[in-house]
Amino acid sequence: MDERRVLDSWKEISAFLNRSERTCRTWEVELGLPVHRLEGSPKARVFAYPEELDRWHLETVSSPSREFPIAVLPLRNLSTDPDQDPLADALTEGLIAELGSVSAFRVISRRSVWRFKDSTKALSEIGRELDVKAVVDGCVIRAGDRVRISANLYQTSPERLLWSQDFEKEIRDILDLQQEIVREVARKVQAALTPHQSARLYARRPVVPEAYEAYMRGEAALRRPFVKANIEAAVRYFEEAIGIDGGFAPAFADLGWCHAQLGFYSFTPPSEAFSRLKKAALRAIELDPSLAKGHALLASAAVLGDWDWGAAERHFRRALELNPNSYRTNYSYMYFLCWMGRLDEMVGILKRLLELDPIDPGGVRTAGWAYFWARKYDESIAMFEELEEAAPSDHWAQMALGISYWFKGAPKESGLECGKAIAGVPVGTDTTLDAILAFVCAKSGRGEGARETLEAWKRVSGERLIDPTLEAIVHTGLGEREEALACLEKGYADHAPMMVFLKTAAFFDELRDEPRFRELVRRMNYPGSL
Repeated sequence: MDERRVLDSWKEISAFLNRSERTCRTWEVELGLPVHRLEGSPKARVFAYPEELDRWHLETVSSPSREFPIAVLPLRNLSTDPDQDPLADALTEGLIAELGSVSAFRVISRRSVWRFKDSTKALSEIGRELDVKAVVDGCVIRAGDRVRISANLYQTSPERLLWSQDFEKEIRDILDLQQEIVREVARKVQAALTPHQSARLYARRPVVPEAYEAYMRGEAALRRPFVKANIEAAVRYFEEAIGIDGGFAPAFADLGWCHAQLGFYSFTPPSEAFSRLKKAALRAIELDPSLAKGHALLASAAVLGDWDWGAAERHFRRALELNPNSYRTNYSYMYFLCWMGRLDEMVGILKRLLELDPIDPGGVRTAGWAYFWARKYDESIAMFEELEEAAPSDHWAQMALGISYWFKGAPKESGLECGKAIAGVPVGTDTTLDAILAFVCAKSGRGEGARETLEAWKRVSGERLIDPTLEAIVHTGLGEREEALACLEKGYADHAPMMVFLKTAAFFDELRDEPRFRELVRRMNYPGSL
């Protein structure tokens, strides 16, 4: 035996691991718990080294897969200047993205970890809620053009500090600083890096400091509520960053993402938005071919802008190879599978999303809609009921629950929920919500309510774009086939973003025997048949 600290009985080993002796003995046989024997005999006295048990526990116990579950908690801004908060937040997101590019990790999304910003909860409790073996936390302080991060790596159960180190670099090397921290975390938990991952984590990527300042303020704008004004503010910051440093690939990628949102939700003309999306995505990949979100955006450009499903699939797969932990990419790929009718695969991606986002209410909403599009209405109802219980005034949850009840064949419950949503949201506030509620109104024999929606849209059409696909949903509810088909043909001509739902949306089921409808689906280049 060497001079390291030794646990010299099953009692001490089980106490160290916070498990029963029986469990620890089982782990030795079935999972290779590193226990030694003085005489090499099964009946001889056992002993173990705490550092070996730590490493084994981190690698083996919580996840039967080979992914190591880890979370980055929001870094704290130690300066007295609150204007430096965006720096700490941007560094947190950067660490999440860099850790996510290592396929040996399962990295919890920002959506869930942000709930622990400034939290006083014990790390063991956080670990249980997020289902992770370890967390990275730390603090940030900036002095002039230099940034120092004090980073810690904690095991969550049993709770103990595994590693702590200070890092300091100039702002221009801030991306390298993030990579250095990730390399150290990977080394400490002995996470295997592929040659490509290792090369990326050692590649130098300087950035002009003023460009990074603008970039992180764009990121801060996107962390605010998802409304047009905040997205447009982010666009201005990302364009400012690009104007200062035309070689900063992440700014191009996030600029492209903003244009994708502005186009998909018809805040700006989709053809213009998707053209800008594609241009930004191509430039991001040109500057950094290993940037996962650049490939994800090019996939979105292919499907939304060109209805090129094959190219989109290739780019989504490449993006997920480069960062299998990206919530945004997995979310986009899930909907891509939905639009193509690959619903079983879509539900599989949903399971991945819920692993990455285990506690944010948005994950429940995502699950509810995934089950809805997959026509698993019992499951979607369960999700939306949970959401409504947590937020009784959430009119989107009420609408979603109402439409799920409708397609399940429960019109009474559907009417009750949709009535709550109609009372809470004026027509014209959210056209997608309007369309679904109008569909239920029409199907329930209250056609006047659906027609009021169409008239209200005409009044606001000068202020905002109305997707013809949504108009088609309302006319379908009213039983007006000709009007619905005319709207869909206009949607095709306008390249309306919601047309991607044409193949699978249950709203259009009664149109599927129409030759004009089938021709529209054919012209949209979906792989396979209806």
